Amino acid sequence: MPELPEVQLVVDDLKTIEGYTIESISLSDRIKLSHRQGKMAVVKHENLQQFEQSLIGQKINTIERRGKYIVMQLTNPINDKVVIAHLGMSGRFEINTNRVSSIPHTHTTFELNYETKTVYLHYIDPRRFGELRVLDHINEFKPFQQMAPEPFGIEGEAYFIDRFKQFKLNRSTISIKQFIMDAENVVGCGNIYANEALFICRIHPLRKVHVLTERKMRELYKEIVKLFIKSIERGGSSIHSYVHMDGEIGSMQDEFLIYQKKLCPICQKKVTSRRINQRNSFYCTNCQK
Repeated sequence: MPELPEVQLVVDDLKTIEGYTIESISLSDRIKLSHRQGKMAVVKHENLQQFEQSLIGQKINTIERRGKYIVMQLTNPINDKVVIAHLGMSGRFEINTNRVSSIPHTHTTFELNYETKTVYLHYIDPRRFGELRVLDHINEFKPFQQMAPEPFGIEGEAYFIDRFKQFKLNRSTISIKQFIMDAENVVGCGNIYANEALFICRIHPLRKVHVLTERKMRELYKEIVKLFIKSIERGGSSIHSYVHMDGEIGSMQDEFLIYQKKLCPICQKKVTSRRINQRNSFYCTNCQK
């Protein structure tokens, strides 16, 4: 699943369509079938016709990131809308001048116009775990209501430490890995960067939050942010399905110290791999305590 750095890179690419107006929308037969079956794959709207009608004629004003979500603010003379997209496990966008995408599993195509120029925004998702939602107001989206501040400002660290103190006071039995992967504590930290940050700080992923010190938690938060910045600079992590819109891959995976490694780079002992909260975890039992 793309994490904060990869989603930020997608947003940076999508900003080229700011100012464009949505002229039409095409949906794949697979999406239409899923809605007839009541499954609502990708497009999280009960009525596909209403979904299309609510977006046609809307101008894409801004495209930003919130956590792992892509937020498109739309405007028109009658009523503004917000599109919230999540890439799921395998989602990606493509922008080109082809009405029909050559990439398999293209499920949504937006025809976009700006003055005399027409481009097409395609959403591709082999596993169909991604989401496209249209709302009247951004504050209607419940995940944003409890989400931590963005990590690149001082308020993010202060909020993170306040949350830690609450968990410590309550002697919570939650593990540190589960804590940092919860967007209510820190946004955008998924499995890959959680593994890497915990290794850098020499913290065992199953260690309980309440036994850690504030100093150690501040160190951990700073390492998470450093990893985000480094990954953005290196074009993200391309280890599963993530690629840039132009098909190029990122190189952050070349910088990994522990994720999917066989031997610890410090002590050369075998890396432990096990499922923690349904996610693959990689850690060194000798170096991480």
